[in-house]
Amino acid sequence: MTLDADVIIVGSGPAGAAAALELSKITEVLMLDIGHSAPEESPGVDRFVELLGERLEGMSIISEPYLSPKLRSPFFRYVTRSWRELSPIHSSDFKGELSLALGGLANAWGSGLYEFDDTDLRGFPISYSELQPFYLSLTKHIGISGGGDEVASVLGSRECLLPPMPLAGTLKALYAHSQRPKVKAFLHRNRIHIGRQRLGILTEPHRGRPAYSFDGKDFFRPWKAAIYNPAYTVRELEALGKLRFRRGVLVKQFKEFPDRVRVDAVDLSSGQPVEFSAKRLLLGAGAINSARIVLQSFKDYSTRLPMLENPISFVPFIHFASLGSDSKENSFTGAQLALIFDGPEHRDRVQGSFYNLSGVLSSDFLFDFPFSASGNLFCLAKILGAMGVLQIYYSDAPNPASFLSLSTEGALELHCPARRFGKVEGKLINALRKMGFWSAPFLVRYAEGGSSFHYAGTLPMREANDSIGFSTDRFGRLNRCKHVYVVDASSFPLLPAKNLSLTIMANAMRIASKLVL
Repeated sequence: MTLDADVIIVGSGPAGAAAALELSKITEVLMLDIGHSAPEESPGVDRFVELLGERLEGMSIISEPYLSPKLRSPFFRYVTRSWRELSPIHSSDFKGELSLALGGLANAWGSGLYEFDDTDLRGFPISYSELQPFYLSLTKHIGISGGGDEVASVLGSRECLLPPMPLAGTLKALYAHSQRPKVKAFLHRNRIHIGRQRLGILTEPHRGRPAYSFDGKDFFRPWKAAIYNPAYTVRELEALGKLRFRRGVLVKQFKEFPDRVRVDAVDLSSGQPVEFSAKRLLLGAGAINSARIVLQSFKDYSTRLPMLENPISFVPFIHFASLGSDSKENSFTGAQLALIFDGPEHRDRVQGSFYNLSGVLSSDFLFDFPFSASGNLFCLAKILGAMGVLQIYYSDAPNPASFLSLSTEGALELHCPARRFGKVEGKLINALRKMGFWSAPFLVRYAEGGSSFHYAGTLPMREANDSIGFSTDRFGRLNRCKHVYVVDASSFPLLPAKNLSLTIMANAMRIASKLVL
């Protein structure tokens, strides 16, 4: 069999796009993925269809299992299209989502792009200094906006950042309160730090993409070029002739030979098997699907691979002084503020993100009030502009209760139980009250297993690559293999509380830079 490329990358999400960006400097790259894309933008689209869909799919919260507002939005349905049929999971406690789209779940992400420092990388066989040049390269490539306050140094280097996103609504008031000397001193005594976000959202034109426009449609229109997603990098490399992207291909398994790797896949348009061959294979299909491909390749139906996920909770709050304010004015639906908590209530650093409740459909809250539909809508119009949500992320480490394995039918058996903490939430609610933002412990919501969409650790990297189970060495090479590398979060041995996307990309570039062809 002749070689199709020097390197094959499976997956077009953050890992695959970043690895392709690095490898395109030196060699030929072939990318394989299903690659669902957003529908073509139509300037004359009906507002009703934009918000609710032609089949009222935007109202699925009434009768179907919960989906986040963006994934439920009609024009974002492509992000999670067909994964349950093509990448089946059997589970009683996994309530997450996978993506087979071009760009992966990053099509609907919160845009937080943070660096892992050496505290976050404890337990990894790599250090910040090894990732730093790739963090900087990505900052220049993507265009990352961020602040220069006390939280900035925890989220990453300030070098080459664009100006931060403007604050709006309730969170503008919250930030102002948090910066008052007496309030800041109180927060610091309680190991709480609040500051501006690092976001993959342009506040200035950058590399041919426009600055962000405030229109309140982030949840409904997937065509906003100011909000980065890895699909832009894939399309750019493809247009420059530095990447061949084969869409509509479902990779099933691989087989190694002394001088090459064969990839076995299915062409979904014809249903026929197809084969590809390369000197090196890079798996970037995500922690769950890369693990699936490895287990299928070795026909291993007994090994339980570890599964990491960031447990999350949601703390809603209200600022009574803002009641009646316009919830749409100069607002956007990304995370506006970051919170860092290093108190003794939890073993590891905890990170949070503050969101305004602007831009989402009123129907998302319509049934949370005890009045008639018209009465509930009246209440929402008066209070949404005064409300916010603090989303809290916790770290994760391997534990026997969270794992995945492959069944003989080809489905994954996955266990990812929900976890609840509570002490941190109570501490942060008290801090919010001190600033005039009111909540209560009974309002806290804890997400079900898998709901953070932050999955990792199924093929963990170790300093020494052994033959026990499945793991990778510090350069991503899969044990039992000579030519197969893992470039996504499968290789993370631990999962800090921070959003992991930028570190997935930097690590993928680090691994790609070390390949010897």
